[in-house]
Amino acid sequence: MPDFQTSQGLPLLPIEHPRCLRCSARMTLTGIQDGPKGYDLRMFECARCTYTQVVRVETDPMKSSGAMKWVASDLKPPQ
Repeated sequence: MPDFQTSQGLPLLPIEHPRCLRCSARMTLTGIQDGPKGYDLRMFECARCTYTQVVRVETDPMKSSGAMKWVASDLKPPQ
């Protein structure tokens, strides 16, 4: 089993907590591990049914392919 760091920052917003696939309760972040280049692996656990889920999250959303397309587009700030 990989070593996970415990989350010691600010609590995540409810929208950032996935719902359990088994019982639909909000899951709790239990660890963060370095993943493939540019990603973190976040481990969530359901307190109700103990289901565990690992989610791959981009470490820098501004470097994601979607953000780079937006930055490179013709959109300009209002004048």
